[in-house]
Amino acid sequence: MQPTQPIQLQAIAAAAAAPSIYIPTMSASTSAPTVPSHATATVTAAPLPAPSNGALHGQPPTTFTGDQSKSAEFLREFCRWRLINKNNEAISVPFQRVLTALTYSISKAH
Repeated sequence: MQPTQPIQLQAIAAAAAAPSIYIPTMSASTSAPTVPSHATATVTAAPLPAPSNGALHGQPPTTFTGDQSKSAEFLREFCRWRLINKNNEAISVPFQRVLTALTYSISKAH
């Protein structure tokens, strides 16, 4: 069984792929929809903002010390912080995101 794409993503993909959307209007004299010559609207996807190299915003996650009982809390905090900074290069580039997460982790030498 293959996982299905979430409905929201399907709607976004469909909206981005559709060249135009027809919106029927009702004429006062008839019960059938009429189509004025200017009734077609073009739908274009908004460009994503360029990644920022500026400072990260919000409260960074609490430093993870290796305590497994606090790992879920660290992950929740990091995910929340990631959403706030989604356009920052330190978060938007996967390699940079991993390095950023690792800076909030203290390694215990054995």
